Order: sequence, then C-alpha cells, then structure tokens
Amino acid sequence: MATASASHHGASVNETTELGTLIRDIDTSVIGVVCTADDADAATFPLDTPTLITRVNSVLGKAGKTGTLYTTLKAISDQCSPKVVVVRVAEAKNADKTQDQLVIGGVSDEGRYTGLYALLTAETHTGAHPRLLAAPGLDTEPVAAQLGVFAEKLR
Repeated sequence: MATASASHHGASVNETTELGTLIRDIDTSVIGVVCTADDADAATFPLDTPTLITRVNSVLGKAGKTGTLYTTLKAISDQCSPKVVVVRVAEAKNADKTQDQLVIGGVSDEGRYTGLYALLTAETHTGAHPRLLAAPGLDTEPVAAQLGVFAEKLR
C-alpha cells in the first residue's frame, strides 16, 4: 500500500487576507473620432468640441448625411455599442486651410483646441478618455502620423 507523501502536483494558491489590493479598471473601449459633417445638428455635434455619445443609434439622425460622421457612426453601431467621443471639424472650402490642417487642428484664436487636439480635452469635457483613435475617410499620411502621436499622448 502506498503511503501519503509531501509532494504536490498542480497549482498551489496561497491567499492572504491581510493585504488590501486596489485594482483599477481602465476602459479601453472608448473610441475617439474626428469627422466632417456640415449638415450635422450643431447642438449635438458642435464644431471642434469633444462630444460623448453613449448610444450611437440614438444620434444617427442628427449626424447629417454629408461628410464622414454619419458613415462612421453607422459603421460603429453596426458592429458594437461603445462610448464614442466625436470631434466634428469643418470641411475645407477655401484655400485658407487644407482638410488635413482642419483634421489635425491646433489652437484657435480664442485659445481652444481644435481637430485632433480637441481629443486631448475629451476627458475634461465628457468624462470619457478615448483610447482608440480614428479619422475615417480623412486619414491621409500626415493625419495618420498625427493619430499615432495623439494616441501616445492619450495613453
């Protein structure tokens, strides 16, 4: 007959109840998008201002039909229902600024961030911190390069 031995096979767990552990959850599902839509509802999607959308389907009717905002929100809502921070930028209509400059943005004459820069203030304005950034239909090489820079800043 075999005798019991002190050897142990498999996982062993030692749990202590003396130490409290703080686990901080990071919401990585918030999407930040920069889009155009000159016919979007200005109250729902003000220019160069981060706007938090918690139910994408509920604002599709206010997203307008021109530009990239409606198609972006529709594509997101077809796949999932995350929080989305939208920054609507104007469409380039004159030679003052190119579309790339409007999408990348900067600081306005009033001292407000515009374009991608507005995403830096999203958490202050909306309480949501975007982790996934995009500018669908507007992601030229300069914009794509800046998306990487802003993703690093928002990390």
